[in-house]
Amino acid sequence: NAPAAMFEVFDSTTWDTAHFSSSTGTGGGLSLESTNTGVRWSLIAQGTAGSANDNNLGFHLTTAGTSGSSTGYKMVMTHDGRFGIGDMSPLGKLHVKDGDAGSITANSAHDTVIVEGSGNTGINIFSPNTSYQYLAFGDTEGSNSGYVRYQHSNNQMVLRAGGQDTLYVNENK
Repeated sequence: NAPAAMFEVFDSTTWDTAHFSSSTGTGGGLSLESTNTGVRWSLIAQGTAGSANDNNLGFHLTTAGTSGSSTGYKMVMTHDGRFGIGDMSPLGKLHVKDGDAGSITANSAHDTVIVEGSGNTGINIFSPNTSYQYLAFGDTEGSNSGYVRYQHSNNQMVLRAGGQDTLYVNENK
């Protein structure tokens, strides 16, 4: 195969096409740097023995250059399959942190997705104004057992429980 880039590794026999090793106690990594802007991102396999971040994979803005962004870890995948965006120790399967809410403990009964902020915090759901937006609840007996739905065409919010629409909140009523 002819290389398509300055550095290309090709192997059709295994997934372990390229292997990078480090004997440091803090892990090994790979960095990507733009010399004209001074920005450097690092992908780091963390290996600090006994640390809370042991065996994690971190995405680190090592040098901000002219971007003005703060340096540090921006995203992590932990050894047990949790993802943190803005947080190095995610409390759930996906933890999106825009600010520090203080000393919090996630309820293990509903910690799949955690959204944390230091002030007003929310989740936006967008679609065309001819469509609905849903927050839906399902189980093994039905994928639409309950929901909160907003319909733009008539500015109506609907609450469903037990497979039936039970409450309608209409514009100006």
